[in-house]
Amino acid sequence: MRILLTFLFAFIFYESNSQILEKEFIYNRNKKAFEFYENYLDKTENQVISPFFIDFAFTSVYAATKSGTASQVSDFMIFDKDWNEHSKKMLEYQKIITENNRLNTYFSYSINFFIEDSLKILNEFPERISSFIVDSVKNVDFTEEKNSIALVLNNYLSNKTSDFCNEMFSSDNIPDNPNILINSFAYYNGFWANDFKNKYFASFFQDSTTIEIENVQYLTTLDYYKYGETEDYQIIEIPYEGYEFTLIVFLPRKVKNLSEFEKIFTFDSYLLWRQMNLQTQLTRLIIPKFEVKSLFTFKSSIDTVVPAIFSLGGNFLNLICKVVKISEIYHYSIFNVKDENSEPEELKNYDFDAEMIENESVLFNINRPFIFLLVHTKSEAIIYMGHIYNPLF
Repeated sequence: MRILLTFLFAFIFYESNSQILEKEFIYNRNKKAFEFYENYLDKTENQVISPFFIDFAFTSVYAATKSGTASQVSDFMIFDKDWNEHSKKMLEYQKIITENNRLNTYFSYSINFFIEDSLKILNEFPERISSFIVDSVKNVDFTEEKNSIALVLNNYLSNKTSDFCNEMFSSDNIPDNPNILINSFAYYNGFWANDFKNKYFASFFQDSTTIEIENVQYLTTLDYYKYGETEDYQIIEIPYEGYEFTLIVFLPRKVKNLSEFEKIFTFDSYLLWRQMNLQTQLTRLIIPKFEVKSLFTFKSSIDTVVPAIFSLGGNFLNLICKVVKISEIYHYSIFNVKDENSEPEELKNYDFDAEMIENESVLFNINRPFIFLLVHTKSEAIIYMGHIYNPLF
């Protein structure tokens, strides 16, 4: 099955903005997205990750390295072995964000190289990454106390992100005697294509028997959406204004089944699900308002896979003419689901079942744990992946 899917995706092309990206490239990026989702997200709590912005953090690492160290990075990230080819593809890839960042779709992001103050980098390195969505290469005095270092870094990111990112670093997550710290931060809050006309308060069920979370605020509307279902789950596509990005929600039919569903929520099965012929149907959509924040560090989990970048034996000769290592790589994601288009009216004591019969509509009630993805509509590139166990957490 994997070979067949690879073959099919390798020879199809799509137009993204005014440029062409190979479908195989998106296939590899989404495959890596699922690896991050499966290996890093805690299966018991709300979490979100942005593989798109992680790709650019590791692209900056790739840009700094040479020879065997660069090969380790490209192998781990499924990057092109040739830096120039990889660079061309990533420049097109980032247009998904840079050419669509309008007032109606709000991304905030910041990717940075923080380097020990005493280290002088090569002049060519900032030029090498200047075309990418990498904010800066900044020297920092890492001889200070960890609290002071964290304050400097958080203040810097706060200024870069209009205060969305102001708590990424702490004395607990800064390693001893760091050489290089790399961060990627991503925030998203978009406006919906279809206004949610009503809100109401109801329970959210964490499992089938014991935990009922009361007084959760939901947004609801009756409108046309792409919808699909099986015996075990429902799928819906909820477009954002401009239709450039879509929120895809996978909802197990039974409350207790998210952990079971995630066992089969693999990249290959996702590709098959995406081939489902979703029908545009009149749908009563009910979705909880939530904000989810997640911070990840990578060194402890990948230092055996890409050991050269975390050791003094790595080749960073595109960055500096000294022996250095990356001390940690961080990723911090924030994702919002709320309604900013209008103030919905409160809905009380409404009979959704009767409405389904009268209007021949379907009910998509997200009142239990679910998986969500933010996808670029044209390319199907995955920008965010996450799951929600408790929208009030």
